Amino acid sequence: MVTAPLDCPPHELRVGDHVLAGDRLVPIVDLRYRAGATRTIILATGALRFADRSMRVYRPFVTR
Repeated sequence: MVTAPLDCPPHELRVGDHVLAGDRLVPIVDLRYRAGATRTIILATGALRFADRSMRVYRPFVTR
């Protein structure tokens, strides 16, 4: 799978985006609102992260 880096504000995050956790990319499996414009991110490893500002994600990139 090829991914492209992208800086996203919390409201543009998607399930299926990947975030850097340690030395590997881990997919986002669920997104929930915490309050206002912040989001709670649940990773495939079970870890939680909170997005309250733009963050770097890696989105799958399809080549044709």
